[in-house]
Amino acid sequence: AEAALYANQLLGQIWTDAINASQYAYTGSGVVPARLQKWHDDVTGVTDPKRGLPGGDVVKPVITITNPTAQGATVEIQVFWRNPEEAAQGVPPHNYTVTAGVYSNN
Repeated sequence: AEAALYANQLLGQIWTDAINASQYAYTGSGVVPARLQKWHDDVTGVTDPKRGLPGGDVVKPVITITNPTAQGATVEIQVFWRNPEEAAQGVPPHNYTVTAGVYSNN
């Protein structure tokens, strides 16, 4: 439920900023885009380690942007989590993915 909440929170943010959707692309490594930074820090536990997704600091979210136009893009948000016990056992991370066409009417 928490992963879905985080993914949909970001989707809502991108909806309000659809013309800049391409600026949210993130592969899960490297520099985090400025528009994504606070959300990324919340999900990965940088903001508050007790509130981020378990293991979210190890397996980072991935934001894929396709079909970009001046009005928006297709957005895929993937968030991952894995409890410490699962990591110790080599269990692969769980994930939640949401995909939406995010385009402004303007």
